[in-house]
Amino acid sequence: MIIRIVTLQFDEKDISQFLAIFKESQPRILEFDGCRHVELLQGTSEPTIMMTYSHWDSEDYLNAYRKSEFFGSVWPKTKSLLVAKPHAISVRKMA
Repeated sequence: MIIRIVTLQFDEKDISQFLAIFKESQPRILEFDGCRHVELLQGTSEPTIMMTYSHWDSEDYLNAYRKSEFFGSVWPKTKSLLVAKPHAISVRKMA
């Protein structure tokens, strides 16, 4: 299993729009093969920073999602709201 963390930064005025996108997208992401968990985190000292935190059975499942028509329709909407380049990392639990 891999854990995918994507850090996103928004202008304060765009947070509610992103939250609506995420609320609508989360159940659909969970329907993808290999996706076990998806949640959204918000910075406590920097509330304009959000992180998506997801669990995938493998990198192949994550890549299939990233190449999907659904991702292709949602990511441009999210990306248009960003004020900084997103940062994504995939990690594994070690202990």
